[in-house]
Amino acid sequence: MSPRWTPVLLCVLATTALGCGRLGFDELGFDDPGGAPDAAADAGIADARTTTPDALPDALPDAGSPPPSAKALYWTDPEERILGGLPLTEDGAEPSKALKLRGDLSEPAGLLVVPGDAFYWLEVERGTLMRADPKFTSVDVVTDGLEAPEGLGLGPDGFLYWTDGGTGRIERVRPDGSDRESILSDGVDKPFGLAIDAEGGFIYWVDSGTFSIRRVGLPPDNGQQAEIVLRQVSADDLSFDPATRTLYWTSITPPAIFRASVDEAVGISPEKVADVDGVPNGLVIDPEAQLIYWSELTPARLMRMDYDGGNVRVLLEQNVLRVPQLLFPESLALN
Repeated sequence: MSPRWTPVLLCVLATTALGCGRLGFDELGFDDPGGAPDAAADAGIADARTTTPDALPDALPDAGSPPPSAKALYWTDPEERILGGLPLTEDGAEPSKALKLRGDLSEPAGLLVVPGDAFYWLEVERGTLMRADPKFTSVDVVTDGLEAPEGLGLGPDGFLYWTDGGTGRIERVRPDGSDRESILSDGVDKPFGLAIDAEGGFIYWVDSGTFSIRRVGLPPDNGQQAEIVLRQVSADDLSFDPATRTLYWTSITPPAIFRASVDEAVGISPEKVADVDGVPNGLVIDPEAQLIYWSELTPARLMRMDYDGGNVRVLLEQNVLRVPQLLFPESLALN
């Protein structure tokens, strides 16, 4: 698990002493990895930079296509080491149809879904950026050598961007693994959550080392400096609404969802959308439907509410009888 979550996990363990326990890998429907994950080559994962994608020999028997609905919510769970999918409905979701799309992952973190194209995610322990086709019949390594990757996004230039809290850098690479480069290290401490404003030409990220939200312009310019947008914020994940040019984020202290217009003066006071009962973690918004989705710890669950903070709904929550299990839902994505 990422170092930044150690204090939160201790809090979770302390406040859930009556926890239900963790299901074994056999109960989840896939093989126990038996310790630390093997290297990508040992796992039979293709390298997108040098090979043609091949199907994994150990594909999960229950890992099918993404949920068959117009919209679906996806999440990563580093504790259960899975990538899951949940069909969405107008009134909420269909918990009984939740799917484990991929298991035996190496501490999955940042998640990105490009509809009809691919799933992308980061694996912290293995230090890789991964890609899977829409039906999860093949999984590739896009690039490796990452230290503590967290936030992930797709830029208007077609590059994949991510934050690396281990190196204190923001990097990018093409989906085929080529042209990888670090675009910024000055003014970056411990970055994680990331959001991209394609129209305005900015990358926003959370810097946990300085308790701030920062941004830098696109396309990358070797001479540019990071700009502090908000100070003294205990933020975790970010999401951007291009229609209203508003940045949303989850706050650990206080536990809440906040937002702020990026066209206002830098350093403005954010607006609290709503308080959150648990410990908020991942975040993604649906600007068209004006809905906010987030993940929580204590208890572990996936949540939804309207833009005005009303109509709060629990979409999926921790339940020892349910597979896939929900223990530590982190990054979220919509199709």
